[in-house]
Amino acid sequence: MAKDLFVGTYFTIVLTASICSLVRFRELKNAEKWVTYLLCTTLFFELLSVLAIELWKNNMYVYHVWSPLQLLLICMYFNERIAVFKKYYIGISIAVLGFIVAVANVFFLQPPDSLNSIFLLYESFCIIGLSLYSFFELAQKEEEIITNIHFWLTTIFLIYWSAVFMYWGMYHHLSTSLKHYFVPVTYTIWTINLIAYSGIALVFLLYRKMISTSG
Repeated sequence: MAKDLFVGTYFTIVLTASICSLVRFRELKNAEKWVTYLLCTTLFFELLSVLAIELWKNNMYVYHVWSPLQLLLICMYFNERIAVFKKYYIGISIAVLGFIVAVANVFFLQPPDSLNSIFLLYESFCIIGLSLYSFFELAQKEEEIITNIHFWLTTIFLIYWSAVFMYWGMYHHLSTSLKHYFVPVTYTIWTINLIAYSGIALVFLLYRKMISTSG
């Protein structure tokens, strides 16, 4: 019951965030457009995962494809947002390496019908690093940071992916020796997920008020 409630709420929030970003799409700069692509693609793959469960009783194949693509879209956001990344194709390089890691993971460690937790750890690590550098870059600018759209998007990415990193890092222990913590920790990560996408929706709702100070 709790899972069904989460899934329904999750789809509603992601759909809302997608619509909010699409409504603003013509006003968005290139970096923010990648977040729109991320939201719409997230919605598509999550729907595909539900279909896969219904048809094949296994949706791990979907996530093995979606995870490196998700990393690519987030990398492209940071690549467009940070000048030095765009100049030296740093975001693109990280994304390409991500696809190599994803393929290697499938062939040597976690086959496509199993959970891709190793790649999720790698993906989380990359996004945390990108977010921290983004904060560093924002701090170098002499402007109001709190009303900057990129400050909030970076904050959301950092908090969410830090939680993901900790969750998958502890997953083996949570599912074995720490089973009594598994359910509450899982509910916590679900809640952070909902808050993150709600935050992104709010950013696009308030886009016009923040855009004047965005880098």
